[in-house]
Amino acid sequence: MPLFTWSDDYSVGNTEIDNQHKKLFDIINKLFDISIGKNTSDTVDAVMGDLVSYTNYHFKFEEEHMREIKYININRHMAEHDFFEKEIIFAKRRQVQDKSTTDNKLVEFLSSWLIQHVTEEDRKYGI
Repeated sequence: MPLFTWSDDYSVGNTEIDNQHKKLFDIINKLFDISIGKNTSDTVDAVMGDLVSYTNYHFKFEEEHMREIKYININRHMAEHDFFEKEIIFAKRRQVQDKSTTDNKLVEFLSSWLIQHVTEEDRKYGI
């Protein structure tokens, strides 16, 4: 069973951004599966790499959208993106150095941050 299942409660009212959020949820679900030993076909390193690169892609897309609609709180929103990117890059580096599997604390942080960010912050510009 995945950690999260997409619900319209997470929608920001923009189909492309919702689809990108779904992809982020899927990546975090893969990390969760690895952390509980359910998924052995993916490696933590590969999934963390996917998370870093897809997060970077998504944030750039979202920030461009905010520029286009002249979102007034873009700087604060971008600062939240920077914080999250730094956290996942740090987690990936730590994982590579330690050669460890992902831990539940990381998955819990990623999932709670993403849900809070999508349902509270992204909705401010989306709906």
